[in-house]
Amino acid sequence: MMIVFVILIYFNGLLVSSGSNYLPFLNPTDYSILDGYDDYAENVSLPSLIRFGLSCYTDAWISTNGLISLGTSFTHYRPNLFPIATPVIAPYWDDSDLRVGGEVRYAVITPATNLSLCNQVNNYLSTSTGSSASVEWILWAYWYDVCPFLNCNNIQSNHFQVVLAFQSNTTYAVFIYKCGLIRSTAYRAGIGINSGDGYYINHPLSNTDGVTDIDCYNVVSGWSNIVYRLDQVFAILTLLLAVVVLLRIKCRRRPAPRDPKEDIPVETEVNLAYEMTQRRNNQIEIIHETEIINEIPVSQNCSYDDTTNIDDTHISPIYDDIPQEIPPEPESTAPYDDESAA
Repeated sequence: MMIVFVILIYFNGLLVSSGSNYLPFLNPTDYSILDGYDDYAENVSLPSLIRFGLSCYTDAWISTNGLISLGTSFTHYRPNLFPIATPVIAPYWDDSDLRVGGEVRYAVITPATNLSLCNQVNNYLSTSTGSSASVEWILWAYWYDVCPFLNCNNIQSNHFQVVLAFQSNTTYAVFIYKCGLIRSTAYRAGIGINSGDGYYINHPLSNTDGVTDIDCYNVVSGWSNIVYRLDQVFAILTLLLAVVVLLRIKCRRRPAPRDPKEDIPVETEVNLAYEMTQRRNNQIEIIHETEIINEIPVSQNCSYDDTTNIDDTHISPIYDDIPQEIPPEPESTAPYDDESAA
């Protein structure tokens, strides 16, 4: 007997500007400024918990190097392809040096402090996602005229923004670029999201020689946007996983004359290991299925009982697209009664 679970997985993310819908740079009048630093991050308390991957966070860190980290400061200057251990939202992760010019502007915005700007984000998200949006707060950051390390002039500086938009239990990250305002990269910038616990998306241009074209990627009226939804790990099953079903089949040995009946367990472990791959269109698809059966040898004088019990089902995440196999329980030939076998 075999039980097979088929699991369809979809990762909500990488919506881009389309049609006439786009979000330009936001320009609040009340904000804080981070300048004069290299490889530095400023802490910002969030108005409420946000979920990213399997964890929730109450604070964010705005880094000079083109990213926001959650829960901990992250100032690494050299970008890597995800996954990494730290939760990161990266509109343009690269080595920027604010000691020679430029600044990072940031603010927490609510409908009470700037209703017009919140409505602008609501309208964009409602059209982009197909679901009505009504943000409770926004974390906005603007890397303004920032330059690569030790190499700054007005020809090479970059401008880009990110908006973390929180609504009840929903959080979106919106990357905003103006075509023509990403001009340089020190180490082939990284773009995408990474939860730190196995869930991530690398943008197709991330860590490539063409990363400076991100500002004109699917451009609409001169603006380029990318939207990621951060919170739907369990609701949408945005995780890689292995399903292990342990079947315990009772086997009763035919007793020899004058010998008591003995029950010997026969354990069949079916490990359905699903290899997953993350496609650039941000769906995660099953590309291979492997069945591994470990079975304790059954003596010829043994017959199967009609009873099959499912003792346990485990669902556990796979990290880095590597299928995990759970080894079978150690073999045992010691007899025991029905209660212990069950």
